[in-house]
Amino acid sequence: MSIHRRDFLKGVGISSVALSMPGTLGAFSGKIEGESEFVPSICEMCSTRCPIEARVDDGSKVFIQGNPYSIATGGAVCARGGSGVSQLYDPNRLVNPIMRVGERGEGKWKEVSWEEAYDYIAKKLNEIKEKYGAHTVAFASKTGPEQTFLNQFAYAYGSPNIFDHGNTCPSGYTTALMSVYGNGGVSRDFANCKFMLNFGHNVYEGMVISYARGVTQALENGCKLVSLDPRFSVLSSKASEWIPIRPGGDTAFMIAFLHTLIFEELYDKKFVEKYTTGFDKLKESIKGYTPEKMAKECDIPADKIIALTRECASYAPHCMVDFGHRATFTPEEIEFRRSIAIANALLGNMEVKGGLYFPKGAALYNKIAGEKVAPIIKGSILPKIPEPNYPRIDFVDVKEGEFSKIPKNRGVYSKVYECILSGNPYALKGVFITRSNPVMTVAGADSVVEAIKKLDLFVCVDVYLSDTAQYADIILPESTYLERDEQFLANNGKNPGYQVRQKVVKTIGNTKPSWQIYLELAQKMGYGEAFPYKDIEDFRMKQGYEYPEAMFELKQKGLVSYGIPLLARDQESIKKFVEKYPNSKQFLDSDSE
Repeated sequence: MSIHRRDFLKGVGISSVALSMPGTLGAFSGKIEGESEFVPSICEMCSTRCPIEARVDDGSKVFIQGNPYSIATGGAVCARGGSGVSQLYDPNRLVNPIMRVGERGEGKWKEVSWEEAYDYIAKKLNEIKEKYGAHTVAFASKTGPEQTFLNQFAYAYGSPNIFDHGNTCPSGYTTALMSVYGNGGVSRDFANCKFMLNFGHNVYEGMVISYARGVTQALENGCKLVSLDPRFSVLSSKASEWIPIRPGGDTAFMIAFLHTLIFEELYDKKFVEKYTTGFDKLKESIKGYTPEKMAKECDIPADKIIALTRECASYAPHCMVDFGHRATFTPEEIEFRRSIAIANALLGNMEVKGGLYFPKGAALYNKIAGEKVAPIIKGSILPKIPEPNYPRIDFVDVKEGEFSKIPKNRGVYSKVYECILSGNPYALKGVFITRSNPVMTVAGADSVVEAIKKLDLFVCVDVYLSDTAQYADIILPESTYLERDEQFLANNGKNPGYQVRQKVVKTIGNTKPSWQIYLELAQKMGYGEAFPYKDIEDFRMKQGYEYPEAMFELKQKGLVSYGIPLLARDQESIKKFVEKYPNSKQFLDSDSE
């Protein structure tokens, strides 16, 4: 029989969960202790992690607003971000470690100390390692600051099987971008775009403030936005034109779009010749996929496909085909995103206004400028541990394999649960996850539950008793984002920058941040050398010890940027950059690019 969270809550009664569930906050009525002045930090009510600032009013109320130094968000915060205090006060949040005392999913728990929890986990991990090998434990995390520490612990333990949530969300487009551009971290200059094709990327509902602001600014400046979406979304309502494309017909449309660009010679010949390889092979591979043929697959007339392609090309290079941000919808997802990446390259819109660009980190920016413009704060101070010499379960480490373009720290997360059930390529005996909820995010919830029940060890680090955590052996309570400090993080755009999350309120209950959980567990298991810091302040000092003034400013503001924006193929941008940094002239080519 399968048991899901809604059934679990129905069985025990929601009120009893809130008031008597071991380890939860329950009916908290005390005052929140924290700073009465605004503390700059980073939101975590969604994975966008916008810059915010927050303070405690009257000893019990937390007020959250956008960080005024943020250009990307305009100092704004969305409704979800503004209500982040609800997570802090939620009676269902975990505030003490809990251990399962019944069958998995039965809902029987007891509170334990951190020491008891660590002892249990260490004992089970050592037993699995001795009996089956460290490679039989998989480690997975939601992408974020905590992933650094989980992955370090996994490698110290000896497992190559580290994962994030990527293949349940952004891996389709990041893998496509990596395969076409050699870099999956490409950004979009929405605000300056003059013509945009959008495939269901609804920036007004899937809320990323910077995206919504950018698209809105583009529309206000006269950009033509064409929404190809089966659903009349909020973005479609604001678009210049809405075309209800056939569900699953996106790839067919894009192939026809590429065919028209190439065979009507609408592409940027100079860009293609100078910056690309393989054009002739592309042309040969696509010659049979005419608009007339593809029209049947996407329910858009061939003449309409051709007209849109011509119109888009007429605005080049200040145009884009938006590669979106969503989960995998069809088996052709990566090829669809690859076709978008190729189309943008053919339009020659790389590193120009209204197109795509590569974020500039401090080291690269300083090199191009010919002087030290930005401090180079280390991303991590953790010693590099050699990758465990054992094949991964998803084969992303196999050259030229099916998933060879997917980074090893990302992996194919859904394979974890398939592997547990099938035993191929080998059986997994343990899973350790941080802020991950595969019962909800991996296809086939019943299969995921069945897999979890077969494990010798299942550990969750989370803020809540999630749909997945209810099947854990041990749940370690992580502090909410308002209760924890974290490491300095890069925040690069057209010029380099950094941001930092800082504690706003005193920790409620007995929760801990991930950097502390993995440090303490590593010390318990004899891996302490892999985590050479005492606390997060020590970690930060080792990140930026050469730049005390920069660290002070970063803590005061929450985010900082350096230099001026640079688009490497935009003449106006290049002129301003060279005027400010004369040493950069040495990198200009014959086209002043």
